[in-house]
Amino acid sequence: SLVGLAVSLYVEASLRSFSMSVRTAQITGTFEAMLVTRTPIGLVVLGSALYSLTYTALRSVILLGLGALVFQMPLYLHEWPTLIVVVGLTVSSTMALGIFSAGFIVLFKQGDPLTSAISGLSWLLSGVLYPKEILPLPVQELARVLPMTHALEALRQLLLLGAPPSTVDGSIVGLFVFTAAGLPLSLVWFAWSVRRARVAGSLAR
Repeated sequence: SLVGLAVSLYVEASLRSFSMSVRTAQITGTFEAMLVTRTPIGLVVLGSALYSLTYTALRSVILLGLGALVFQMPLYLHEWPTLIVVVGLTVSSTMALGIFSAGFIVLFKQGDPLTSAISGLSWLLSGVLYPKEILPLPVQELARVLPMTHALEALRQLLLLGAPPSTVDGSIVGLFVFTAAGLPLSLVWFAWSVRRARVAGSLAR
């Protein structure tokens, strides 16, 4: 569905933008210069991917808008406060995975398998192109550990069905747990990776 494609575009950007920005800075030799400033590491990481995230958000909005205009897809926007909460939690929960990936690249100087694995599982299991309910029950339970699953369930209920916020409470809780647990851990991991690279003298390598 168009909602699935729009959400997957943004989740994919959240997963890959940080690691790509770090890798580009390493290759161009600007990564060490970025980190010797007084700017907090968390802000450096966020700013490095801000353009990509903003651009992808615009693409997702245009995709949904075209779906509404061309295919007459109904879009319910009256629950916009809940929509903002769901989108914000979706971004923050997937950002945590992206920042963790960036820390892996700082430490090992190569791409990590985590991002590709999560991206592939999200496309296959989260219900982007087909309902996850057609999958075996154990696989459906595995899909519940992916942020995109909760995001898609909530956004489809709100945007396509105009459902009240109470129907997406479970999805919001799931995304909040991912964010509350994952974002601090990923920032700590990234900061530790930078310190470790400094000690090893490989930060600019």
